[in-house]
Amino acid sequence: MPMKASELGGVSFEERDKHRFEVTVAAFASTSGGVILFGVVANKGIPTDIPGVEITNLDEVKRQLQQQLDARILPPVFGIRIEKISWNDLADNRGFLKVEVPKSFNGPHMINFHRGMTIVS
Repeated sequence: MPMKASELGGVSFEERDKHRFEVTVAAFASTSGGVILFGVVANKGIPTDIPGVEITNLDEVKRQLQQQLDARILPPVFGIRIEKISWNDLADNRGFLKVEVPKSFNGPHMINFHRGMTIVS
């Protein structure tokens, strides 16, 4: 069965990537924080390609990602920073999406699935 993709301000995400994103944010917040970088392909944590992502509306991406996290992670994670990193000086929309997740003093955090809660630590 093909995965359903959706658009967030011009950035395409597969449903499994959304789930992985939520789990990663909750895990980072529950431990020592961390950085997620969209636009880098990695194999076992080692970067293998840097295609970047096309971001046509950064404000919309920020709004939708924050809404997604607010709806699925309990308790909420505060202080998440989302920014675009351009990889050249050209006026195109390609670059990287950097998501900084701070260590939370509100944890452990849980993912609110439709069937129940899962604690991520």
